[in-house]
Amino acid sequence: MIYSKMFDYLIRFPQQCKNSIAISDTFWDGFLEKGEHDSIVVVCGGLDGRDFRETNKIQREINNVVACGMGGSGIGGDLLNDYLNKKMTIPFFVNHGDKFPSWIDRKSLVFVTSYSGNTQETLNNYYDARKKNAWIFAITSGGKLEEQCLKDNVPCIKVPKGFPPRSSLGFLFFPLLKGLEKLQLIDEKEGQEEEVLSVLEKVVSDISPEILGKDNLAREIACSIGNKIPIIYGASYLNVCINRWKNQFNENSKAFVLTNLFPGLDHNEIEAWGQKKELLEKVHLILLRDTLESENIKKWIEIFKTIVERRGIKFDEIRSQGNTLLARLFSLILFGDFVSMYLAERRGVDPSFTPLIDFLKKNL
Repeated sequence: MIYSKMFDYLIRFPQQCKNSIAISDTFWDGFLEKGEHDSIVVVCGGLDGRDFRETNKIQREINNVVACGMGGSGIGGDLLNDYLNKKMTIPFFVNHGDKFPSWIDRKSLVFVTSYSGNTQETLNNYYDARKKNAWIFAITSGGKLEEQCLKDNVPCIKVPKGFPPRSSLGFLFFPLLKGLEKLQLIDEKEGQEEEVLSVLEKVVSDISPEILGKDNLAREIACSIGNKIPIIYGASYLNVCINRWKNQFNENSKAFVLTNLFPGLDHNEIEAWGQKKELLEKVHLILLRDTLESENIKKWIEIFKTIVERRGIKFDEIRSQGNTLLARLFSLILFGDFVSMYLAERRGVDPSFTPLIDFLKKNL
Protein backbone atom coordinates (compact mmCIF):
# COMPACT_ATOMS: atom_id res chain seq x y z
CA MET A 1 0.00 0.00 0.00
CA ILE A 2 1.29 3.47 -0.92
CA TYR A 3 0.31 5.80 1.90
CA SER A 4 0.61 9.29 0.52
CA LYS A 5 0.58 12.50 2.51
CA MET A 6 -2.36 13.37 0.26
CA PHE A 7 -4.50 11.11 2.47
CA ASP A 8 -3.65 13.34 5.43
CA TYR A 9 -4.99 16.37 3.57
CA LEU A 10 -8.28 14.55 3.01
CA ILE A 11 -8.56 13.40 6.61
CA ARG A 12 -7.95 16.96 7.80
CA PHE A 13 -10.24 18.54 5.21
CA PRO A 14 -13.11 19.22 7.68
CA GLN A 15 -10.64 21.14 9.88
CA GLN A 16 -9.38 23.03 6.82
CA CYS A 17 -12.94 24.17 6.09
CA LYS A 18 -13.44 25.19 9.72
CA ASN A 19 -10.21 27.22 9.65
CA SER A 20 -11.19 28.82 6.35
CA ILE A 21 -14.57 29.91 7.71
CA ALA A 22 -12.80 31.61 10.63
CA ILE A 23 -10.26 33.30 8.32
CA SER A 24 -13.07 34.48 6.02
CA ASP A 25 -15.22 35.87 8.84
CA THR A 26 -12.24 37.74 10.28
CA PHE A 27 -11.31 39.27 6.93
CA TRP A 28 -14.77 40.35 5.83
CA ASP A 29 -15.87 41.66 9.23
CA GLY A 30 -12.64 43.62 9.47
CA PHE A 31 -12.94 44.93 5.93
CA LEU A 32 -16.46 46.21 6.47
CA GLU A 33 -15.68 47.75 9.85
CA LYS A 34 -12.40 49.54 9.24
CA GLY A 35 -11.68 53.00 7.90
CA GLU A 36 -13.49 54.24 4.83
CA HIS A 37 -15.26 50.93 4.35
CA ASP A 38 -17.25 51.06 7.58
CA SER A 39 -20.45 51.94 5.75
CA ILE A 40 -20.25 50.25 2.35
CA VAL A 41 -23.59 49.47 0.78
CA VAL A 42 -23.66 47.20 -2.25
CA VAL A 43 -26.48 47.90 -4.68
CA CYS A 44 -27.30 44.94 -6.92
CA GLY A 45 -27.58 46.67 -10.24
CA GLY A 46 -29.64 49.36 -8.52
CA LEU A 47 -32.72 47.18 -8.98
CA ASP A 48 -33.36 45.62 -5.58
CA GLY A 49 -35.76 48.32 -4.39
CA ARG A 50 -34.07 49.14 -1.08
CA ASP A 51 -33.80 52.76 0.07
CA PHE A 52 -30.17 53.94 0.15
CA ARG A 53 -30.71 57.62 0.97
CA GLU A 54 -29.18 57.36 4.46
CA THR A 55 -26.37 59.81 5.16
CA ASN A 56 -22.72 58.74 5.39
CA LYS A 57 -23.24 55.70 3.17
CA ILE A 58 -20.76 54.73 0.45
CA GLN A 59 -22.67 53.10 -2.40
CA ARG A 60 -21.03 50.64 -4.74
CA GLU A 61 -23.22 49.48 -7.58
CA ILE A 62 -22.51 45.89 -8.66
CA ASN A 63 -23.99 44.52 -11.89
CA ASN A 64 -22.11 41.21 -12.04
CA VAL A 65 -19.67 39.01 -10.13
CA VAL A 66 -16.67 37.21 -11.67
CA ALA A 67 -14.52 34.50 -10.06
CA CYS A 68 -11.13 33.90 -11.73
CA GLY A 69 -8.88 30.88 -11.18
CA MET A 70 -7.08 28.03 -12.90
CA GLY A 71 -6.89 24.32 -12.07
CA GLY A 72 -7.23 23.51 -8.38
CA SER A 73 -7.43 27.23 -7.60
CA GLY A 74 -10.46 27.63 -9.84
CA ILE A 75 -12.79 25.03 -8.34
CA GLY A 76 -13.91 27.38 -5.57
CA GLY A 77 -15.64 29.56 -8.15
CA ASP A 78 -17.13 26.52 -9.88
CA LEU A 79 -18.52 25.17 -6.61
CA LEU A 80 -19.97 28.55 -5.71
CA ASN A 81 -21.55 28.80 -9.15
CA ASP A 82 -23.31 25.43 -8.82
CA TYR A 83 -24.33 26.21 -5.25
CA LEU A 84 -25.76 29.63 -6.13
CA ASN A 85 -27.90 28.15 -8.90
CA LYS A 86 -30.79 30.66 -8.81
CA LYS A 87 -29.87 32.42 -5.57
CA MET A 88 -28.44 35.60 -7.15
CA THR A 89 -30.33 38.35 -8.95
CA ILE A 90 -27.25 39.44 -10.92
CA PRO A 91 -24.98 37.33 -13.18
CA PHE A 92 -22.21 35.21 -11.67
CA PHE A 93 -19.46 34.17 -14.09
CA VAL A 94 -16.45 31.86 -13.65
CA ASN A 95 -13.41 32.66 -15.79
CA HIS A 96 -10.78 29.92 -16.26
CA GLY A 97 -8.91 31.51 -19.16
CA ASP A 98 -6.15 34.07 -19.44
CA LYS A 99 -8.42 36.35 -21.47
CA PHE A 100 -10.74 38.60 -19.51
CA PRO A 101 -14.38 39.12 -20.55
CA SER A 102 -14.79 42.35 -22.49
CA TRP A 103 -17.90 43.37 -20.57
CA ILE A 104 -16.13 43.74 -17.20
CA ASP A 105 -16.20 47.34 -15.91
CA ARG A 106 -16.17 49.35 -12.69
CA LYS A 107 -19.54 47.83 -11.73
CA SER A 108 -18.04 44.32 -11.69
CA LEU A 109 -17.02 42.55 -8.48
CA VAL A 110 -14.00 40.36 -9.33
CA PHE A 111 -12.49 37.63 -7.15
CA VAL A 112 -8.99 36.68 -8.32
CA THR A 113 -7.86 33.34 -6.88
CA SER A 114 -4.43 31.74 -7.13
CA TYR A 115 -3.31 29.50 -4.27
CA SER A 116 0.38 29.90 -5.13
CA GLY A 117 -0.07 33.51 -6.17
CA ASN A 118 2.09 32.88 -9.24
CA THR A 119 -0.39 31.52 -11.79
CA GLN A 120 0.26 33.60 -14.89
CA GLU A 121 -3.26 33.36 -16.33
CA THR A 122 -4.73 34.56 -13.04
CA LEU A 123 -2.20 37.38 -12.76
CA ASN A 124 -3.24 38.44 -16.27
CA ASN A 125 -6.86 38.51 -15.07
CA TYR A 126 -5.81 40.70 -12.13
CA TYR A 127 -4.04 43.20 -14.40
CA ASP A 128 -7.03 43.31 -16.77
CA ALA A 129 -9.47 43.84 -13.90
CA ARG A 130 -7.32 46.73 -12.67
CA LYS A 131 -7.36 48.34 -16.12
CA LYS A 132 -11.15 48.10 -16.18
CA ASN A 133 -11.47 49.63 -12.68
CA ALA A 134 -13.35 46.59 -11.36
CA TRP A 135 -13.77 46.07 -7.60
CA ILE A 136 -11.14 43.38 -6.89
CA PHE A 137 -10.55 40.97 -4.02
CA ALA A 138 -7.67 38.49 -4.18
CA ILE A 139 -7.43 35.07 -2.49
CA THR A 140 -3.94 33.59 -2.23
CA SER A 141 -1.28 32.12 0.05
CA GLY A 142 1.32 34.62 -1.18
CA GLY A 143 3.47 34.95 -4.30
CA LYS A 144 3.29 37.67 -6.93
CA LEU A 145 -0.44 38.16 -6.47
CA GLU A 146 -0.05 39.14 -2.82
CA GLU A 147 2.88 41.43 -3.72
CA GLN A 148 0.83 43.17 -6.40
CA CYS A 149 -2.15 43.59 -4.08
CA LEU A 150 0.05 45.21 -1.43
CA LYS A 151 1.53 47.53 -4.07
CA ASP A 152 -1.90 48.47 -5.47
CA ASN A 153 -3.72 48.60 -2.11
CA VAL A 154 -6.12 45.87 -3.26
CA PRO A 155 -7.81 43.77 -0.53
CA CYS A 156 -6.14 40.35 -0.25
CA ILE A 157 -7.45 37.36 1.71
CA LYS A 158 -4.37 35.43 2.86
CA VAL A 159 -4.75 31.65 3.33
CA PRO A 160 -2.20 29.20 4.79
CA LYS A 161 0.67 27.91 2.65
CA GLY A 162 1.90 24.35 2.23
CA PHE A 163 -1.02 22.63 0.50
CA PRO A 164 -1.24 21.37 -3.08
CA PRO A 165 -3.82 23.61 -4.81
CA ARG A 166 -6.10 20.61 -5.45
CA SER A 167 -6.15 19.95 -1.70
CA SER A 168 -7.02 23.54 -0.78
CA LEU A 169 -10.68 23.75 -1.77
CA GLY A 170 -11.82 24.79 1.71
CA PHE A 171 -9.38 27.70 1.81
CA LEU A 172 -10.37 28.83 -1.69
CA PHE A 173 -14.16 28.47 -1.42
CA PHE A 174 -15.31 29.99 1.86
CA PRO A 175 -13.73 33.43 1.28
CA LEU A 176 -15.91 33.67 -1.85
CA LEU A 177 -19.09 32.48 -0.14
CA LYS A 178 -18.60 34.66 2.93
CA GLY A 179 -17.80 37.66 0.73
CA LEU A 180 -21.10 37.42 -1.12
CA GLU A 181 -22.92 36.95 2.19
CA LYS A 182 -21.19 39.84 3.98
CA LEU A 183 -21.77 42.15 1.01
CA GLN A 184 -25.44 41.05 1.10
CA LEU A 185 -25.42 39.74 -2.46
CA ILE A 186 -26.84 36.45 -1.15
CA ASP A 187 -28.61 35.55 2.08
CA GLU A 188 -26.77 33.76 4.89
CA LYS A 189 -28.22 30.37 5.81
CA GLU A 190 -28.17 29.74 9.53
CA GLY A 191 -26.54 26.44 10.49
CA GLN A 192 -25.34 25.67 6.97
CA GLU A 193 -21.63 25.80 7.73
CA GLU A 194 -22.04 23.62 10.81
CA GLU A 195 -23.82 20.99 8.69
CA VAL A 196 -21.06 21.08 6.07
CA LEU A 197 -18.47 20.36 8.76
CA SER A 198 -20.58 17.61 10.31
CA VAL A 199 -21.19 15.87 6.96
CA LEU A 200 -17.51 16.09 6.01
CA GLU A 201 -16.48 14.55 9.34
CA LYS A 202 -18.91 11.67 8.73
CA VAL A 203 -17.52 11.07 5.23
CA VAL A 204 -13.99 10.90 6.64
CA SER A 205 -15.03 8.52 9.41
CA ASP A 206 -16.78 6.21 6.92
CA ILE A 207 -14.07 5.87 4.26
CA SER A 208 -10.70 6.85 5.79
CA PRO A 209 -7.75 4.48 5.12
CA GLU A 210 -8.07 2.52 8.36
CA ILE A 211 -11.54 1.31 7.26
CA LEU A 212 -10.75 -1.92 5.41
CA GLY A 213 -12.53 -4.33 3.07
CA LYS A 214 -16.14 -3.95 2.04
CA ASP A 215 -16.80 -1.54 4.90
CA ASN A 216 -14.98 1.12 2.88
CA LEU A 217 -17.18 1.93 -0.12
CA ALA A 218 -14.69 4.36 -1.67
CA ARG A 219 -11.94 1.72 -1.71
CA GLU A 220 -14.37 -0.86 -3.09
CA ILE A 221 -15.29 1.43 -5.98
CA ALA A 222 -11.62 2.02 -6.74
CA CYS A 223 -11.05 -1.73 -6.84
CA SER A 224 -14.02 -2.14 -9.20
CA ILE A 225 -12.58 0.51 -11.51
CA GLY A 226 -9.18 -1.19 -11.57
CA ASN A 227 -7.62 -0.50 -14.96
CA LYS A 228 -10.92 0.48 -16.60
CA ILE A 229 -11.79 4.00 -17.77
CA PRO A 230 -14.20 5.67 -15.32
CA ILE A 231 -17.31 7.30 -16.78
CA ILE A 232 -19.04 9.71 -14.41
CA TYR A 233 -22.59 10.96 -14.95
CA GLY A 234 -24.94 13.14 -12.91
CA ALA A 235 -27.53 15.91 -13.07
CA SER A 236 -26.39 19.17 -14.67
CA TYR A 237 -26.32 21.08 -11.35
CA LEU A 238 -23.76 18.52 -10.09
CA ASN A 239 -21.35 19.64 -12.80
CA VAL A 240 -18.73 20.85 -10.32
CA CYS A 241 -18.76 17.53 -8.44
CA ILE A 242 -18.40 15.55 -11.66
CA ASN A 243 -15.54 17.73 -12.89
CA ARG A 244 -13.87 17.48 -9.49
CA TRP A 245 -14.01 13.66 -9.69
CA LYS A 246 -12.49 13.83 -13.16
CA ASN A 247 -9.71 16.25 -12.22
CA GLN A 248 -8.77 14.33 -9.08
CA PHE A 249 -8.70 11.05 -11.03
CA ASN A 250 -6.49 12.77 -13.60
CA GLU A 251 -3.99 14.21 -11.10
CA ASN A 252 -4.04 11.67 -8.29
CA SER A 253 -4.69 8.42 -10.20
CA LYS A 254 -3.15 9.45 -13.56
CA ALA A 255 -6.37 8.13 -15.13
CA PHE A 256 -8.34 9.08 -18.20
CA VAL A 257 -11.97 9.89 -17.33
CA LEU A 258 -15.13 10.53 -19.36
CA THR A 259 -17.96 12.69 -17.99
CA ASN A 260 -21.38 13.92 -19.05
CA LEU A 261 -24.59 15.39 -17.64
CA PHE A 262 -28.27 14.50 -17.53
CA PRO A 263 -30.46 15.25 -19.38
CA GLY A 264 -28.09 16.26 -22.20
CA LEU A 265 -26.37 12.87 -22.51
CA ASP A 266 -29.73 11.19 -23.11
CA HIS A 267 -29.95 13.06 -26.41
CA ASN A 268 -26.66 11.77 -27.84
CA GLU A 269 -24.13 9.84 -25.74
CA ILE A 270 -26.72 7.29 -24.64
CA GLU A 271 -26.35 5.64 -28.08
CA ALA A 272 -22.74 4.71 -27.24
CA TRP A 273 -24.09 2.29 -24.63
CA GLY A 274 -25.53 0.19 -27.44
CA GLN A 275 -22.14 -0.90 -28.77
CA LYS A 276 -20.54 -4.34 -28.34
CA LYS A 277 -20.35 -5.55 -24.77
CA GLU A 278 -16.63 -6.33 -24.96
CA LEU A 279 -16.02 -2.61 -25.50
CA LEU A 280 -18.32 -1.60 -22.65
CA GLU A 281 -16.44 -3.93 -20.32
CA LYS A 282 -13.44 -1.59 -20.61
CA VAL A 283 -15.25 1.24 -18.81
CA HIS A 284 -16.71 1.62 -15.31
CA LEU A 285 -19.85 3.72 -14.84
CA ILE A 286 -20.42 5.88 -11.75
CA LEU A 287 -23.67 7.80 -11.20
CA LEU A 288 -23.66 10.74 -8.77
CA ARG A 289 -27.13 11.23 -7.28
CA ASP A 290 -28.75 13.96 -5.19
CA THR A 291 -32.11 14.64 -3.56
CA LEU A 292 -32.60 17.88 -5.52
CA GLU A 293 -33.07 16.01 -8.80
CA SER A 294 -36.36 16.98 -10.45
CA GLU A 295 -38.90 14.31 -11.27
CA ASN A 296 -37.99 14.63 -14.94
CA ILE A 297 -34.28 14.13 -14.24
CA LYS A 298 -35.04 11.11 -12.04
CA LYS A 299 -37.06 9.61 -14.87
CA TRP A 300 -34.26 10.22 -17.39
CA ILE A 301 -31.75 8.54 -15.08
CA GLU A 302 -33.97 5.55 -14.29
CA ILE A 303 -34.62 4.88 -17.98
CA PHE A 304 -30.88 5.13 -18.65
CA LYS A 305 -30.19 2.67 -15.81
CA THR A 306 -32.65 0.23 -17.33
CA ILE A 307 -30.80 0.37 -20.65
CA VAL A 308 -27.43 -0.20 -18.97
CA GLU A 309 -28.72 -3.02 -16.77
CA ARG A 310 -30.21 -4.83 -19.77
CA ARG A 311 -26.75 -4.71 -21.33
CA GLY A 312 -25.43 -6.52 -18.25
CA ILE A 313 -23.22 -3.59 -17.25
CA LYS A 314 -22.58 -3.09 -13.54
CA PHE A 315 -22.31 0.44 -12.15
CA ASP A 316 -22.01 2.35 -8.87
CA GLU A 317 -24.41 4.95 -7.55
CA ILE A 318 -23.06 7.47 -5.03
CA ARG A 319 -25.67 9.49 -3.18
CA SER A 320 -24.96 12.84 -1.57
CA GLN A 321 -25.25 13.32 2.18
CA GLY A 322 -26.80 16.19 4.10
CA ASN A 323 -29.84 18.45 4.12
CA THR A 324 -28.46 21.65 2.58
CA LEU A 325 -27.25 21.72 -1.01
CA LEU A 326 -23.81 22.96 0.05
CA ALA A 327 -23.28 20.03 2.42
CA ARG A 328 -24.40 17.58 -0.25
CA LEU A 329 -22.05 19.04 -2.88
CA PHE A 330 -19.15 18.89 -0.45
CA SER A 331 -19.97 15.29 0.48
CA LEU A 332 -19.80 14.16 -3.15
CA ILE A 333 -16.56 16.05 -3.71
CA LEU A 334 -14.77 14.61 -0.67
CA PHE A 335 -16.00 11.08 -1.45
CA GLY A 336 -14.60 11.38 -4.97
CA ASP A 337 -11.28 12.66 -3.63
CA PHE A 338 -10.95 9.50 -1.54
CA VAL A 339 -11.87 7.25 -4.48
CA SER A 340 -9.17 8.91 -6.59
CA MET A 341 -6.62 8.23 -3.85
CA TYR A 342 -7.62 4.58 -3.51
CA LEU A 343 -7.45 4.22 -7.28
CA ALA A 344 -3.91 5.62 -7.20
CA GLU A 345 -3.13 3.04 -4.52
CA ARG A 346 -4.73 0.30 -6.64
CA ARG A 347 -2.68 1.29 -9.69
CA GLY A 348 0.56 1.73 -7.77
CA VAL A 349 1.09 5.40 -8.58
CA ASP A 350 2.08 8.20 -6.22
CA PRO A 351 -0.67 10.87 -6.19
CA SER A 352 1.66 13.44 -4.65
CA PHE A 353 3.57 14.07 -7.86
CA THR A 354 2.38 15.60 -11.12
CA PRO A 355 5.54 15.40 -13.27
CA LEU A 356 3.87 16.20 -16.59
CA ILE A 357 2.19 19.33 -15.21
CA ASP A 358 5.51 20.37 -13.67
CA PHE A 359 7.26 19.78 -17.02
CA LEU A 360 4.66 21.86 -18.82
CA LYS A 361 4.96 24.80 -16.41
CA LYS A 362 8.75 24.65 -16.50
CA ASN A 363 8.81 24.87 -20.30
CA LEU A 364 6.17 27.56 -20.82
